[in-house]
Amino acid sequence: MEPILPSPTRRWAGALSLPLFFVTLIGASVADPVEDETATPAEQLRQAAAHLGRLHTTFVLELLAAVLFLAATAAIVGRLRGRGSGLANAGAVLGLLGGVGLTMIATAHIYLHALAASGSPDGVRILAARDSTAGPLPILFFAAPFAVAVLCGATVRGGLVRWPLLVVAGAFLLLEFVPSPLGEVPSLVCGLVAYSWIAVALVNGRRGEAASRPAGSREPAPAV
Repeated sequence: MEPILPSPTRRWAGALSLPLFFVTLIGASVADPVEDETATPAEQLRQAAAHLGRLHTTFVLELLAAVLFLAATAAIVGRLRGRGSGLANAGAVLGLLGGVGLTMIATAHIYLHALAASGSPDGVRILAARDSTAGPLPILFFAAPFAVAVLCGATVRGGLVRWPLLVVAGAFLLLEFVPSPLGEVPSLVCGLVAYSWIAVALVNGRRGEAASRPAGSREPAPAV
């Protein structure tokens, strides 16, 4: 059974969402005025109050990144059938959780912005209570990086891209958890390279499959 490929518009939209996701996250990371997310609530409030405009840009880009991440996940999962579909399904689950995690990060920055802008004397206590109330939910923050790595593996397994992509994906995942003076930017650049690679494969998929289709076979009509 031949795979039914998406229309050109959907194929391009899905492919573009992959690099745009990482470009948006790089912008959010550069704009984020909070240098250390593990800093005390008082220090976070001080840094946020000094750069409210940058913090506003950060959470807007983070919300956009959450939407793009779900679109990118759907583009990869929808493209893989047969080989690689098992990994793709696992990546889809992690992708949904990752989308929630990215939205939670943006929401935390919205909350921080509101407290810093209001100048509330209770801001430090409120932030501390927020962190303790969240409990184990911040574990969802780590779902997106693992989803990216799993989906990269799925595209290799499905024959969409070649195995060197796994090296880039591994570097992305490693740098995500290794402290760096440049923050998250090195890992995000690796992710941008990996997802741009997949995006090119998604756009060129029809051409490659048409070349491998037996002579005389007809391409299935696109679904309406």
